[in-house]
Amino acid sequence: MKRIKLTKEEKETLRIVDKFNGKCPCGFPLHVYNLSVRSLERKGLIKAAYLEGGAVEDARTTDEGKHYLCENPNLRNPINWTVVGVIAGILSLIVSVIALFISCTAMYR
Repeated sequence: MKRIKLTKEEKETLRIVDKFNGKCPCGFPLHVYNLSVRSLERKGLIKAAYLEGGAVEDARTTDEGKHYLCENPNLRNPINWTVVGVIAGILSLIVSVIALFISCTAMYR
């Protein structure tokens, strides 16, 4: 399964929904829980029922959410290898230019 980028609050909410069957514990902020449940529902990891005011009444982990938790138990975000490659290329270019200047100055001393 493809990794999905989750915020810190979404990761915690996904763990809470999976562990406590959708009930928000006392120590977790309710407004963060409500927003994270809505976001996770858009991503297909949670199915939720809402009250009239917009608060979450009940939330359950979908089959995709359970599968995602099984494959990625630490909920690590995906790595953008393009950015890593560009940074490595730029660093290697800088090192090679520095090495070129050092070798040219050492040659003419």
